[in-house]
Amino acid sequence: MNEMTKQLNKESPQQTCESTATVKMRPKPKKSGKFSKSDIRYWLQAVKKPTYTRDDEVFESPNYMVAIQHRGKRVGMSLRTSNRDAAARRALEIYEFVRVHGWNEGWAKYRPAMHAKTDDPTVGEFIDAVKRTGDVPKQSLESYCRALRRIAADIAGVARTPSRFDLTNGGRERWLAAVGRVKLRALTSPKIQAWKKEFLAQADQDPVSQLSAKTSSNSILRSCKAMWQPRAIRHVDIAVPPSPFALIGYENAPPKKYSASFNVADLWQAAQTELAEQAPEQFKILLLALMAGLRRKEIDLLEWPAFKWQRNVIAIEATKYLSPKTGGSAAEIDMHANTMAIFKGFHARRTGSFVIESSVQPRVGLLYVVYRCQEHFRPLTDWLRAHGVAGYSPLHSMRKEFGSLINERHGIHSASRALRHSSVNVTDRHYVDARKKTPISMDEILGESSNVVPMKQEPAQKVS
Repeated sequence: MNEMTKQLNKESPQQTCESTATVKMRPKPKKSGKFSKSDIRYWLQAVKKPTYTRDDEVFESPNYMVAIQHRGKRVGMSLRTSNRDAAARRALEIYEFVRVHGWNEGWAKYRPAMHAKTDDPTVGEFIDAVKRTGDVPKQSLESYCRALRRIAADIAGVARTPSRFDLTNGGRERWLAAVGRVKLRALTSPKIQAWKKEFLAQADQDPVSQLSAKTSSNSILRSCKAMWQPRAIRHVDIAVPPSPFALIGYENAPPKKYSASFNVADLWQAAQTELAEQAPEQFKILLLALMAGLRRKEIDLLEWPAFKWQRNVIAIEATKYLSPKTGGSAAEIDMHANTMAIFKGFHARRTGSFVIESSVQPRVGLLYVVYRCQEHFRPLTDWLRAHGVAGYSPLHSMRKEFGSLINERHGIHSASRALRHSSVNVTDRHYVDARKKTPISMDEILGESSNVVPMKQEPAQKVS
C-alpha cells in the first residue's frame, strides 16, 4: 500500500471497510490522457525531481519541484518534500490559491522571500512584468524598454560596449542580464537629472550639435516616462514605485521646420530620365513618396489591391502585413489621373502582389523594423542626395515636400488631411514649407522719405 493510501486510511477509517472495487485512491494516469489542473492526477504527472551536475556527475534533487503557470507568468518552485503524493497535493494547493488571489499574495503566503523581491523589483523584472500585462503595442514597448535600459546602464555603470549586439556568442544576453539586475529604486530623479546633464555635456557645444543632443535626450526621456503610463503598469503583478522620471523636464529643442533644398520640377525631370527605365522600383518608390506622401513602411508593404483605379485613390488600410501607424493613418489618398496611369503600366507588368518588387519576403511579429525593399531604399537615398535633397532622411523629405505643395495650393488643413496627421499642429511644426511669402514694404508704413537720395543709374553698355 502506498503512502497516499496509508494517509487517507488514517484520515477516513470507514473507507477501509469498503470494497477495494469502489475505493479509488490514486487511479493510474492515462498514458495519453490530459487532466484538468484542478485534478490531483495532473499534478502527479507535473511534479519532478530536477537533476543537476557537479564535478561531471549527475545528481537528482531529493525534493520534488513544479512549474506553475498563471496569467502569462510561469514560476518554478521547490515543494520541499521527497514524497510524490504530498508534492502533488501541495502543488495543487498552491495553484488554486494563486489562481484565486494572484501571484503577489501567493508569494506572500508560500514564498515570503519571493514576495519581498516583488516589493523591490529590478529593471529586468519591471520590464518583464510590463511586457506580460501592458496594453502597449509591441514595437512601441520595445523602444521604451531600450530607452530605460540605456539610462539604467549608464547610471549603474554597465558598459554599453559593441558586444551588447552580439547575438551569436551570448554578448547580448549577458548585457541584458547585467542591466536587468539593476534595482528599479536605483533610478532616482537626481541621478536621472545628472544623466541628462552629462548626456548634453558629451555632445559638441556648437548650436547644431546641442540641438540634436537635446532632441535625443527628450526622446529617450519621453520613452522612459511612457513605461509608467497607466495602460503599461495597470495590471503588473509587482510593486512598482512611483515614476522617477515624473519630475524630469524636457530641454527646449524647437523642431526644425522643413525647408526645401531642391527644385521639385528639376528632380522630377531627372527621375523620369534616370530612374523610370533603369531603376523602375526606385522610380515607383519616389512616386509614392512625392505624389502620395506615403511613409517608408507604407511603401514597403503596399499591395496592388490598395489602388482603386476607378476612383483614382490609394487606400491605406490594415492588411496581413501592414498595420497603419495610427487610426487616422488608415485613409484614402486622392491621386492625379496621370500618376495613376503610370502605375497602371507598372501594374500590367507586375510579378507579385506587392507594388515594389523585392527578393525579400515580408516578416511579421518582429519587435524591430525590417524593410523588405531596403535594396531599393538605399540606392534611391544616394540618388536623392546626389540631386540636392539634403537632410537626415531624403526619402522622408519627399513626404514633406508633398505636404508643402498641398499647403501652398489648398491650405494647411488640406495638407494635414493628406498627410493623415492626428492634428494640424503636427503638420505645421514639422512638415510644411511656407512657400507664399508675405514681405512688408517699409514704404507702406513710413511713406516716401524726403531725405533719401536715389542712386544714379549707370547707362547700359552696348554689347558689340
